[in-house]
Amino acid sequence: MIKNFSDRAETAIEEVGGKAKQLIRMTGADLPVPPGFVLTTSEYKQFLDSNGLSHWLEEKCRDLHEADTGEVERIASEIRTKILHGEFAEKMRERVLTAHEELGAEFVTARSSATSEDLPDMSFAGQHDSVLHLKTGEEVLNSIQQCWASLWNPHAVKYRLDRGMRHTANDPALAVVVQKMAESEKSGVLFTANIRNHRRDQWLVNASWGAGEAVVSGTVNPDEYIMDAASGAIVDKNIAEKKTAVVWRGGKKNVEDVEDHRRKESSLTRSDLNELYELAWKIEDEYNEPMDIEWVIGDEGLSLVQARPVTTLFPAVQPQDSREEKGARLYLSFHRISQGIAEPFTPLGLDVQRLEMQGALNVFGAGMPADLPYYKTAAGRIYWDITPVVKSKIRAERMAAAISQKDPKAEDLLREIYQRDGREWKNSTGSLTLNRQMARKSKELAGYFRQSLRHPEKAEARSRALAEEHLQLMEAKRRQASTVAEKWRWIEEMMAAAMHVIINQSMIFLPGFQAEERLRKRLLRWFGTDEGINPLIRHLPNSVTSQLGYQLLKIAQSLLAEGKQPEITDPRIKHLLEMHGHRSNMELDIGRPNWREQPEYLLDMVSAYMSMGAEEVNKKITEAEASDDAVQRLVIHVRNEIGAKAAVQTKKDAEKIRLLLGLRERPKFDFVRSLEKIRHELQAIGEAFEQTGKLSSAADVFYLTKEDLLNGEGNMDMLVKERRGELEKQQTWKTIPRFINDVGECFFEPETSSSQNALAGNPVSGGEYEGTVRVMDYPGKERLNPGEILVTHQTDPSWTPLFLTAGALIMETGGTGSHGGIVAREYGLPAVSGIENVSSVFQTGDRVRVNGYSGLVEKIDTPAPEV
Repeated sequence: MIKNFSDRAETAIEEVGGKAKQLIRMTGADLPVPPGFVLTTSEYKQFLDSNGLSHWLEEKCRDLHEADTGEVERIASEIRTKILHGEFAEKMRERVLTAHEELGAEFVTARSSATSEDLPDMSFAGQHDSVLHLKTGEEVLNSIQQCWASLWNPHAVKYRLDRGMRHTANDPALAVVVQKMAESEKSGVLFTANIRNHRRDQWLVNASWGAGEAVVSGTVNPDEYIMDAASGAIVDKNIAEKKTAVVWRGGKKNVEDVEDHRRKESSLTRSDLNELYELAWKIEDEYNEPMDIEWVIGDEGLSLVQARPVTTLFPAVQPQDSREEKGARLYLSFHRISQGIAEPFTPLGLDVQRLEMQGALNVFGAGMPADLPYYKTAAGRIYWDITPVVKSKIRAERMAAAISQKDPKAEDLLREIYQRDGREWKNSTGSLTLNRQMARKSKELAGYFRQSLRHPEKAEARSRALAEEHLQLMEAKRRQASTVAEKWRWIEEMMAAAMHVIINQSMIFLPGFQAEERLRKRLLRWFGTDEGINPLIRHLPNSVTSQLGYQLLKIAQSLLAEGKQPEITDPRIKHLLEMHGHRSNMELDIGRPNWREQPEYLLDMVSAYMSMGAEEVNKKITEAEASDDAVQRLVIHVRNEIGAKAAVQTKKDAEKIRLLLGLRERPKFDFVRSLEKIRHELQAIGEAFEQTGKLSSAADVFYLTKEDLLNGEGNMDMLVKERRGELEKQQTWKTIPRFINDVGECFFEPETSSSQNALAGNPVSGGEYEGTVRVMDYPGKERLNPGEILVTHQTDPSWTPLFLTAGALIMETGGTGSHGGIVAREYGLPAVSGIENVSSVFQTGDRVRVNGYSGLVEKIDTPAPEV
């Protein structure tokens, strides 16, 4: 079937592909699109059938999903060749020639329009072929065949496979656009957003002399203009030296030198820019989202070549704030800076996290409306509106200093942003107020602190008791909740109470941090180094995280001696899960299964420890047990070198460190116990929804929201499918901005970061190590071999077992006070953080040298690319 652009009938993307659908839509909106027609996907399928390729192609597609990289290229090339050697059925041939003749254009272009391209989440830009300046019908027919064959370009096939797309003979399919060729004196691209920094209040224009393919393909340095989206004013521009231009003459492409006087001349006049601005607004109004617009200007004026959604912008925070109503805003990534988490949360996981935020604020008596206006999300991550704090220079400095332990680069970045934008925040709305409850809570917290200071030997029991009392009380209340609304109210109460507990527990270990700080200062004064403290903070006795690693080692030791493999039925594994089964590899998200539900990760860790061999496992166990003597060894050393009085001071602080510092892991450990109970209740709601037909699977409940739970009607499977797809899209963002402002501008790292040496990070744990890199996005997806350097965007307690086999640690996010930094020092692991885009900078197999003292990571060797 052939479809004209002017046909106003509803068109499905499965029929005409992404590019053609947009061209038909824009023609219908009276935008200046050169006329054309579409050879639909049904014609492509008929071509396969008439050449006997459909069944053969189905078999080849099955092979694709089992193939390695080299095999994918071979299969794709074989499919391309078959299509290029096929022949048109006579009736199809006649339809194309007639449509081409009726178009009445001297020259036309044939352009691929795949069913999977120009979509909001996948552009497929440059993956499929276009053929320009076609004159005869035979040229058009040959070019259509070339476009169909390009669906199987090896790089296009890899692009689809990398995004989890399946291949069959009928899907993906490809339509072909045949369109009048728009002659161009100048051409380019306009983005209705600034794709350099993600700002939505600025538009970016690239332009050059001649045909647009030079700009799109990157073969020329184009002029660049930054427009103010509201007015069209040019806020910045860079006029490049345009030495060459692509020019079509008589159906042939020529790359010609640009005359000297035009090379540094602006390719766009003010009138051109105004016309582009007006056109862009019409397209923006039609689509209501940032667009990537290709255009040309020639004898017939401004023509629109194509437009598609911009797919490279980090999503703006939701709900959005109006600058006109609230003034300029700044949002901090709670996930990245506070928790060191890169992964997005499930929808219901975000709703529960919202309750956590509200609970924490209420503990301190912060006056906050029920809708929590400062809580935002973007790409499944939590952002916090910190404008009420940072609009004061003093408070901005305090906040920068406060986050330095978690993320030193965030400290520098916040100062840079304040220097540039601080004046804009002064008149912004919002303030955080603390009421009398803050004073009452402060007294309570001071009491826990003093008790721990006086009796550190009782601190662990007190911390445990707080959690047990909370969980028992909430369990009794849980039994009284039966309806969905009652269960949700119980979840709200559970989270509010859990935040009281976690904050109280934090005061119990705080004297341990103070003791560490005092002792480090003394050791520096006495010996010129504080490294003598390191044995004290290794294998801390009250650390639930250290206990997990030790238990895993003991199980590995026993199984090696018995000649057995780890199994879920083993009593030792069962006991381990009783203690730690509530945890998971993304434990703050109640939408993720925990280790009790999916114990494979822990079983794999035992296997990994066993692969080190009995000698190495025994050595690590001996080191852990020997750490109990660290206090005595340090005290003796200080007494011999400095004196008895210094030894007494050292003993007091060293004992506090050993008794209290490990309790820093306890609040989160117990908090996740509360989350497990909430997960159980939500699973019960999911089971009820499955029984009543609202969901096909109880596990899908975590793709719903609070509002869906309380008010959702009918079957919600389509909503779940949409949310699952959105989560998968969110997971493609591996590096997330530390800060975002209200116009969408994203701040990833400070400008003062060394751009010439991308391997300069922050030292978080001393030591030097040379080894082979293993890049991991998520624990449990693959095994970290003994001695490999772990490279990751994030770590949390679930990563800790990996530290026992790692040779060193490189993190994108974190500081000395982050989980990764703390545990790396505890295990004596050299560690560096603050290297942006780690999964791009490094690849598994790289050989590097990590210096945990200077923060430098030196690449020694990179593996050869796969052939």
